[in-house]
Amino acid sequence: MVEQTAPLLQKKLSTIPTAAVQVESTILPVSIDLAWDKFRNFRWDQLAPGKVKSVAWTDGAPARVGSTARLQYEGGVTWVVRLTEVSERHHTVAYELLEADPPVRVTSLQAELKLLRVSDDNTTFLSWTTEFSNDVCAEIIQDQKYKKLDF
Repeated sequence: MVEQTAPLLQKKLSTIPTAAVQVESTILPVSIDLAWDKFRNFRWDQLAPGKVKSVAWTDGAPARVGSTARLQYEGGVTWVVRLTEVSERHHTVAYELLEADPPVRVTSLQAELKLLRVSDDNTTFLSWTTEFSNDVCAEIIQDQKYKKLDF
């Protein structure tokens, strides 16, 4: 029998309420009108065909706040999200994660995608912000970063 001389390391969750935010941005080589139609209607399978297999509305309809959609990603990951904002004026769409399979190791995840017209060349600036609950770890934040960049 081996005696343990030091306590096992355990992950401790934050005891101080904090917000963890992760932001990525890029320029899309299309007009804002074309980009907005895809983002507003949550056509992620058309935006990233090699990453998102399908988007199925389980309640409500595209571009309607409160609607829920099931996103099937390549590799077997499934997310169920609820639209929390769609702004024609500001070209923003926001959602919250309701379910994930496999489960995500965080209590809550909310995201916002914002599009801006680049007037110089008629392209679109995209900013994608994710806010996590305070039990998020650096590994999950980094995972979201690289998934966004890949998307």
